[in-house]
Amino acid sequence: MGMLSRSAHPTVALNSVSFRGRLRPVQIALVAAGLVGALTAGGTWHWLRGERLPFHTWLAERSLGGVTRKAAVASVSEFAKLRLGEPLLFSVGGGLCRIEPKAIGLVLDVEGSVALARAGIARDRDGRRSLVPKFRFERAALEQALDHCEAEHLKARPVEAELRWEHRKLVTTEPRPGQAIARLGIEGRIGGALVAPLGTAITLSVVTRAPATSAAQLATALERAEQLTSASVVLRSETEKVTLRFSRQELGRLLKVTRQPGGALQIGLASSELLALMGTRRFVLERRPRDATFRVLADGKFEPVAEQDGRSVRPETLATAIESAALTPERRGELVFEPGQAPRLKQADVDPLKIHELLAAFSTHHACCQPRVQNIHRIADLLNGVIVLPGETFSVNERVGPRTTENGFVPAPSIGDGEFVETVGGGVSQFATTFYNAVLRAGFEILESKPHSYWFERYPMGHEATLSYPHPDLVFKNDSSAGLLIVTSYDERSITVRLYGDREGRQVTFGISGQFDVELPPLELLPNPTLDPEKSKTKEGGRIGWSVYATRTVVFADGKRRDDKRKVTYKAKVRRMEVHPCKIPRGELGYTGERCPKSEPGEHE
Repeated sequence: MGMLSRSAHPTVALNSVSFRGRLRPVQIALVAAGLVGALTAGGTWHWLRGERLPFHTWLAERSLGGVTRKAAVASVSEFAKLRLGEPLLFSVGGGLCRIEPKAIGLVLDVEGSVALARAGIARDRDGRRSLVPKFRFERAALEQALDHCEAEHLKARPVEAELRWEHRKLVTTEPRPGQAIARLGIEGRIGGALVAPLGTAITLSVVTRAPATSAAQLATALERAEQLTSASVVLRSETEKVTLRFSRQELGRLLKVTRQPGGALQIGLASSELLALMGTRRFVLERRPRDATFRVLADGKFEPVAEQDGRSVRPETLATAIESAALTPERRGELVFEPGQAPRLKQADVDPLKIHELLAAFSTHHACCQPRVQNIHRIADLLNGVIVLPGETFSVNERVGPRTTENGFVPAPSIGDGEFVETVGGGVSQFATTFYNAVLRAGFEILESKPHSYWFERYPMGHEATLSYPHPDLVFKNDSSAGLLIVTSYDERSITVRLYGDREGRQVTFGISGQFDVELPPLELLPNPTLDPEKSKTKEGGRIGWSVYATRTVVFADGKRRDDKRKVTYKAKVRRMEVHPCKIPRGELGYTGERCPKSEPGEHE
């Protein structure tokens, strides 16, 4: 083994090299050349270990030759930061397409790029080792960007076959070939754009591309779609005695066209849209489970009503049944139901609940035939016949669920944050007040309730409640040893709630205090430049606000009593008046600074 002694200059150790006999001149020359090259590299150990990049290595206009790996990482990182801040430029069909690196998720792999440089790559003609850095991008985002470039710069683009339902009929678009950007080898084009001098555009190849779907495939799909939408379809369940009909227009709206591999168009129905399209017909189709309960007869007797399982239908099953029916000459098929939830209470559960007498009843009245009335009737139907077990806490919101169109409610006026707005389910607060007063008079423990922001004459002052989802709610506890039966009834102008159970000797009294903390209605001035400055016009009269104490006392059979008291505050309603803008003071909404015109002598006498 030979060794060069260390001196003031860097030394090179030639480990594990043995020489037998004398070195030949050629061998001596090679060793010497290696030592000289190492010394002149400015860091012998880096060179011998391969820690410096090969000479003549370039990244775009940036030289990486002979630098250490650490320095190369820093240089490539700086390049990535600068280059990814500028758009990639491509020439497409004679136009210039700019693609932002961020838009396609373009990321440079710094460590991977340095590893490529250290491994060495082919020389270019000028003797440089030109590095194309490693990178990655989001394929879907790039495809979208290229589609945009095609739309912007290629006029004769391919036209894909389309089939859709439009204006009550089937409409098709015939396919035809056209120009498109060649997607094969696009990675190399991106790499070229990365290392090209800024402002230089890389040309993207343009090819003729055939549409994915042929005219023959479109014709086949059209024939299937016409068969599916040619006339209405009827489904019927003989066991449940339910019939469901879908019109031709509804079938067209449900039409779903999917392009398959190879270009074929698959025709079907969008099951995800099916139940929404059916609207209120879902309440004929689907059924909640019904607990065992009692029906109150005209003579006051109680007739048992057996429990009933719920039923539902899967959209996928329904869509398949419609498609199958459309293929028959009669266009009729079977309506198949899925098993629904089981009822909570069976007849054996409710028979011993000691429900035998009327505890309380309360009615409120309303105008006929408004949308809110439909919501009042809907919530009444959902609670009719419900039995609350002894000791059970009952929540109206938990039982009824969200007020949605899917749940049978409609948009109607309501109060939200103290303002009148239109919401789905508006009007259910009238049912809440009716129900609240029945529970109040029956003497059950009320756990949660909230009065309205404003007082309505149709409700008892202080003894009323509002309702929204999920809050405010109306919650009470059946603190008796008997079951509680809820019975609702209504007509066009009123709603009634009756509660049945066992009074257990309890007596209920309630009252209301006088008004206090009276608040005058705030005044809001509305600008009206057409008014005489000396005159005003009332738009809304407003109303005072006030507070009262609502009380209730429940005396039980053993002499114990429960006293309930809640403070109810009704907001004052704004009084709104129209005045000339010059009459609106500074700082008020609508102030313009306009001065009032001077009156002529005797003008207002």
